[in-house]
Amino acid sequence: MASILHSLKEIVSFIAAIFMIITFSLILFSLGYSVPYLSQHIGDPHFAVPFYLAIPIPIVLFFVEGQMAYIWYILLTSVAILASFYCGYKGIYPYFKEFFSKPFSYKHNLFQDVTELFSLSLFFTMLIYYLSLLFGYTPSTIGIEKYPLWYQMLQTLHAAVYEEIIVRFLFLGLPLFLTYRLLGKKLPYYRIFGGGFKLGTFEIIYLLISSLIFGFAHMSSWGPWKVIPAFVAGLALGYLYLRYGILASIVLHFINDFISAPLGISNALLLPFSIVTIYFMVAGAVFFISYSIRIYHHFHPQPKREKMEIERPPWLSSSQKNVDRWIDLRCPICGGDVFQYVDENHLKCLRCGNIIELSSYREQSHQSEREGHLL
Repeated sequence: MASILHSLKEIVSFIAAIFMIITFSLILFSLGYSVPYLSQHIGDPHFAVPFYLAIPIPIVLFFVEGQMAYIWYILLTSVAILASFYCGYKGIYPYFKEFFSKPFSYKHNLFQDVTELFSLSLFFTMLIYYLSLLFGYTPSTIGIEKYPLWYQMLQTLHAAVYEEIIVRFLFLGLPLFLTYRLLGKKLPYYRIFGGGFKLGTFEIIYLLISSLIFGFAHMSSWGPWKVIPAFVAGLALGYLYLRYGILASIVLHFINDFISAPLGISNALLLPFSIVTIYFMVAGAVFFISYSIRIYHHFHPQPKREKMEIERPPWLSSSQKNVDRWIDLRCPICGGDVFQYVDENHLKCLRCGNIIELSSYREQSHQSEREGHLL
C-alpha cells in the first residue's frame, strides 16, 4: 500500500512540476516586464517600500521612496533572477533526469520540493479560508489587488526577498549558526545563509520559532485567520532554507507572492491560471498527506531489523579454513545455488532436492586450481 501511495504522489508531483515550469516562466517574464514598467511611476507618492522588523508584529523603521526605491527594486530583481537560475540549475534538470531514470525514487530535489511545498501551502491556505467561511467568519485580505499593477509588483517582490532576511536569516539561520559555534562545531561562515542542515533538535526549535513569528507577523494586515496558513508557509520556507539555503526559500516566496503579476499583464491568462491553480490545490492535498506521513515516521522511526545470524553446523570448527568454498557451487541437476547441510559431507539443493557430496566437489575444485596454475 505504501509503495502505491508513493507512486501516486510521484505522478502527481511530476504533473505539478510541468505546470510549475510554465507558471514560473510566466512569472519571470512578468518580472522582466516590470523593470521598465515601474520606471514610469517613480514620481508617484506611493512609490515607496517599508523596512521593518517582525517581532512578531511588524515595526516599521523607515521608508525608501522614489529613485532609491527603484534602485532597491532592481537589486531585488537581481536576487530573484539569481535564485531562479540556482533553482533551475540545481533542481529542474536533475529532477527530470532522475524522474525518467528512476521515476519512483525517494531522492530529494530542490525543484520538486519547491513545487510540492508551494502546492501544499496553497492548499492549506484555501482550506483554512473556506473553513473560516464555513464557521461564519469572513476572512479579510490585505487588499493589495485594489492598487495599480506597478504597486503590487513593487510590494510583493520586496516582501518575497526582504521577509526572508528578517525572518529566515535573523530567526533561523543566524541563531542556528551561533548555537553550533558556541557548542564548538566550526561551521563555515556561508552556512549562516542556510543549506546542508538536517532536522535535528536545534533546527526544529528555530524552525518552529521563526515560523510562529512569520505567522503572527501576518495577523496585523490579514487578520487572525492568516496566522495558521502563514505558519505552515513558514515551515515550508524554513525547511527549504535549512536544506538548500536562502536562495531556495526566496524562490518559493517569490513564486507565492508574484504569481498574480502575469494576470495583471494579460487577462487572457485568467482561465488557464485558474485551471493550474485548481490542480496545485488538489496536488497540495496529496502532498499534505504525504508530508504528514513523513513527519510521523521522522518522529516515530521504525525499529531496525536485526540481522539474522546463520548458525554454523556444529561439525564445522571456527578455525577451519575454506569452509565456505562451496558457495559458488551450482546444482548439476537444476542449476540451483541455495543448499542445506545434510551432514558433514553432504549438501541438499533446496530447489530440486539433489544431494551433493562435498568431498568430490572439493577435489574437483582443487583439480581445477592445479590445472589453472599449470596453464
